Amino acid sequence: MNKYKSPYFGWSLSETDGVFLGKRKVDDELTQIIRLFFKLPVTRSERKAEKEGMTAVYRSLLYFAVDEYGKGGNRILWSRRQQERFLDQYELAGKERDFAEQNFRSVMRTVAKYLDDCGLFLFGFLVRTFWWWVADLVAHLGKKSIWKAKLEDEIWVSSIFGVSINIMKPIKSLKKKKRKK
Repeated sequence: MNKYKSPYFGWSLSETDGVFLGKRKVDDELTQIIRLFFKLPVTRSERKAEKEGMTAVYRSLLYFAVDEYGKGGNRILWSRRQQERFLDQYELAGKERDFAEQNFRSVMRTVAKYLDDCGLFLFGFLVRTFWWWVADLVAHLGKKSIWKAKLEDEIWVSSIFGVSINIMKPIKSLKKKKRKK
């Protein structure tokens, strides 16, 4: 945690009406969509790229890192093998190749840490906090509310990096503990 640096930059909120197929019926539901914005900090490599006219190479390094991040297996993002794959894929020569070779490990580690920090913020803090807020609201409103308050069954988290959806569900023992308070 001492190395964590918040990449959080901002947010926007919108609501949409939707109909979802439930287990036994069709649910008509108002859904809140929260868009979070994260910003990669400016690095020495980025400043060097701007100074040397290598922003296109730097951007290629960033795209490669984001694309390869989290693929699993025995891939270490900043390994020599990954560097060779990058150089083969982008076919750089001369000064561009030199810049890529000199900055590859630094950029890969920076992007990996940034994406790790985004995940820690999102899953380790924010989704969990949202659940506690909903649980507190349900406990406070109880049956007296015209809102028919109920604890959310799940929170969906998606990303621009792919088409996957992470479905977060509360652990039943935590729901019970929270309600007793």
